[in-house]
Amino acid sequence: MADNNLNRRRPDKTKGLGMMILKLLGLIVLAVYIIGIIVLQGRFLENTSVNGIDVSRMTAEEAEALYSKTYEGWQLKVKTIEGNEEIIDGGDIGYKLQMKPSFPSMVRWQNFLKWPFVHFLKTDKKTTGSAVCDEALLKTALQNLNCVSGPDIRDPVNAHIGRAEDGGYYELVEADDGNRLNDERTFAAVLETIQAGGDEIDLDKAGCYEKATLFASDPGLQQQFAPIDGFQQT
Repeated sequence: MADNNLNRRRPDKTKGLGMMILKLLGLIVLAVYIIGIIVLQGRFLENTSVNGIDVSRMTAEEAEALYSKTYEGWQLKVKTIEGNEEIIDGGDIGYKLQMKPSFPSMVRWQNFLKWPFVHFLKTDKKTTGSAVCDEALLKTALQNLNCVSGPDIRDPVNAHIGRAEDGGYYELVEADDGNRLNDERTFAAVLETIQAGGDEIDLDKAGCYEKATLFASDPGLQQQFAPIDGFQQT
């Protein structure tokens, strides 16, 4: 009789032990899950990329530093009216891309609750970059260009009545636009090109040069020259 009672109690003890083990495992899993959420705060989840660049487990700062290498060595090619080319290095003007959404916001708005499943899911976040630079450094870089401050800068000259080069007759001397750049227009055009993501600018096409305002075809100038030319013909 005693043996029968013992046999009836054993299954109950085994069942109780099994439930205790299951509860313990559940607590361990829950603890690991919560710890994972805490540890991953402030970092990109596993299997996450930004515009195709793997940023898994990186902080926003680390990911941004990695992404900056995609535009490292950026240069702006500046074409002059003479057909020459000069270069402005991105490093000299603090060139960088401002991402929208930013890296910190992309990290912040992740769903950290799904972190155990990210090993089986790939996430490629899309962001666009807006180019920016230090405007004070840009002004300095422009002033260092030969086309801005070089020794061969010529101011525009209006058409006028002048003597021929051989010292003989007077003639209508045609206007000369020269190659003097307007500082304000040049800065604005270059900055606009940079902000638009460009890497090349034609200063002449962008309307950066000072221009002559009076030409040999001007009726008033021709009227002044007519009696002089008539006298010379006589």
